[in-house]
Amino acid sequence: MKIIRKNESVPFRNNESCEVFEYGFEDSEAGIAVAEIKGRYPESGFVANDKCKEIAYILSGKGKIGLRGEEADLAAGDAVLIEEGREYFWEGDLSIALFSAPPWDAGQCRYSGD
Repeated sequence: MKIIRKNESVPFRNNESCEVFEYGFEDSEAGIAVAEIKGRYPESGFVANDKCKEIAYILSGKGKIGLRGEEADLAAGDAVLIEEGREYFWEGDLSIALFSAPPWDAGQCRYSGD
């Protein structure tokens, strides 16, 4: 068993609206992070992870996820499966637990500005 306390997580900011706390379990099959969204991420366009499948669980707050061709309102207790390569954005005031398989890495992400 390995425990990582919140104060041991690695924080980083994707933009002014999104702060993420990575929990580095160093597991080759899965990863977890918590994202705090206050506004829109990314600020315009979409982001996609070309390697990871992600499950997002809304811990608190409300907002929406936009995928190319569809949008969905979300609130605490909702969960979303985002397939690898699917372009999306977050908008609202949300705290989200993000589970990924395999673990997330910045090099896997791609942004489109449209």
